[in-house]
Amino acid sequence: YHVNAKHAFAGPSSSASGLRQATLDFRRPLTKSTSDNLTNTIAKWIAKDCRPINNVEDSGFMDVLQVASQDSSYKPPSRATVMTKIHELYENEKEKRKEVLAQVNYIALTGDHWTSVSNNNYLGVTAHYISDTWELKSFALTILKTEECHFAEACKEQFLSVARKWDIEGKTTTIGTDGTG
Repeated sequence: YHVNAKHAFAGPSSSASGLRQATLDFRRPLTKSTSDNLTNTIAKWIAKDCRPINNVEDSGFMDVLQVASQDSSYKPPSRATVMTKIHELYENEKEKRKEVLAQVNYIALTGDHWTSVSNNNYLGVTAHYISDTWELKSFALTILKTEECHFAEACKEQFLSVARKWDIEGKTTTIGTDGTG
């Protein structure tokens, strides 16, 4: 009684016996361009927010995408497609960062060593530089799984390897670590 008396509304989805769920009127299928854009956005969301890849297989996720896209035939991308897109996004971002570093004269590197709970050694390396407008800019270059303990000689080789991969060997002026090397 309460729902009918206080919350009833007129319209195609109401009935004399009470309210019923409205049926969605889906539009035509998404264009390839829109579908590709949606796939890229899903890949960015999964990568940026560290979501599990298998989210794309959730039936509820598919329902949300179909309602949002207004295309009842839309199927989310497969796990393999999302992984491929994430790798493409990474490579594109890496190239952009390499272009930035190519324009910079002096770069400082910092590293953070740590050991995981499963006793694996890692090194995260970050690049730092001062922009033309005198702003400090920083971004991660890599995270390496290392086989060696955090000794100075191994640390040196790891930093040199990263500098070579990023084509910044001659620009690196300073290297700082967390003191475990």
